[in-house]
Amino acid sequence: MIGRVIEMISENHAPSGVRLVTASDFFSRNKKFQIQRLKVSDQEREAAVKRAYSDLGKPYNLISYNCEHHASFVQTGIATSKQVVVVIGVLTSFLIIWLLLADTTKKYY
Repeated sequence: MIGRVIEMISENHAPSGVRLVTASDFFSRNKKFQIQRLKVSDQEREAAVKRAYSDLGKPYNLISYNCEHHASFVQTGIATSKQVVVVIGVLTSFLIIWLLLADTTKKYY
């Protein structure tokens, strides 16, 4: 009997959190995704796999730990999300503009 290889993918899934799923399951559910080849040494690749395993069970959070945070952590060891940074920057800019344009002569009692 010939052995069968099952490829697994680590994903951060709302509401399940970080988990391992089969590649066929992942690709059947996700029609839109990006695959970024990890251009590193075998040792760094092994460290990435260990980071993925260490994250299993971590809860999903849209702001503090979403799928982009998880992918970044697995690849680099640092959990970041450019999408979250951009949204927070835009919201902060709107707040600053609103505060600058607000009528400061009004008195609130």
